[in-house]
Amino acid sequence: MRSAKNFFNKFLLGTVVLAIFIGIAFVYANSEKAPIKPTKSFQIKQGINLNEWLEAGTLDSIRIDTLVTHEKILLLKELGFDHVRIPISEANLFDENLNYRLNVKNILIDRTDFCLKNGLKVIIDLHKTRNHTFEREDNQLFESDLEIKKFLKIWEKLQNAFSNYSTDSLAYECLNEPAAPDKKHFLWNNVINPWISFIREKEPKRVLFVGSNRGNQTWTFKYLDIPPNDSNLVLTLHYYRPSLFTHYKAPWGKYAFYKGPIHYPGKLLTEEEYKQLPDSLQSKFQFTQENYGKDYISKEVQTVVQFAQKYNLPINLGEFGCLRTMPDSLRYQWFKDIVDVMKEYNISYTLWGMNGAGFGIWDEKRNLDTLMLQSLK
Repeated sequence: MRSAKNFFNKFLLGTVVLAIFIGIAFVYANSEKAPIKPTKSFQIKQGINLNEWLEAGTLDSIRIDTLVTHEKILLLKELGFDHVRIPISEANLFDENLNYRLNVKNILIDRTDFCLKNGLKVIIDLHKTRNHTFEREDNQLFESDLEIKKFLKIWEKLQNAFSNYSTDSLAYECLNEPAAPDKKHFLWNNVINPWISFIREKEPKRVLFVGSNRGNQTWTFKYLDIPPNDSNLVLTLHYYRPSLFTHYKAPWGKYAFYKGPIHYPGKLLTEEEYKQLPDSLQSKFQFTQENYGKDYISKEVQTVVQFAQKYNLPINLGEFGCLRTMPDSLRYQWFKDIVDVMKEYNISYTLWGMNGAGFGIWDEKRNLDTLMLQSLK
């Protein structure tokens, strides 16, 4: 009887140990699939940028008032979005002495309040400043401490306007697509850390979105140096790869000259199409022979996931989009692949964007692109 009891106890103990090992193995095997998310009040899943609005190059008070209306905000909620990112240009919101342009400020506050009232959380994104824009390689922001102080002065103004808003519903994003020189990524760290410290003096619990140098790209997160114990940070990446596909025929794009065929998923150009390119282009277009698709996206995003696990922080895909110059079927497949990967890794995503016939949710005839919206679900 005792031997039977001992056998049972040993069997039970062995079963428990085996279960523990299986559990550990399962967690380890899946650790790259879902970054550990600390408990935060600012929880988001699927959002959209209110683009070509307050960050646009021209200041047109009528356009600013009519492009993003209460009715359109309600539509975004109906379409299933749970948050908006509001890109802002310093020059649109402030004059050169950093006095608010009151008409623009009033519209910003009104639309922010309306979003929050109707269940849309808000990310205030400083998109462009007078000393920094993602389109330049020689930004003054990175030249001296004085320029960083100018930058923080802008945030002092923004903080005065928004610090009373609930941390449950409103967050800040330091700067869109930082563009410190390549191989000088530390210059961005010299901006982001003073900014975090500055915001924390007044708002220790505000959720702050921080991206990596060279446009929030996946490969530059390894150079990002941020406080190790601030659990109210969110890492935000941008993804427009492959750019020949997402920016096909874009006049401002790197490959604007190329008007040939594009395929997705798989190789952007077939081997035969690639061989038909002029010799001068084949070396530049070698990337078209990669197999693009969900697996490719997942592999790139894993680098950010691993970085996030190191800091125990959540991730947001702050921008992604594809121009309508691509055939709809390919574009929809790319969107679906992006969203599938984000869900796999438990990453929130924010479409670029609401406006513009090229990237927006309306086509050239101002009809809602319902199939595109469906591919984002």
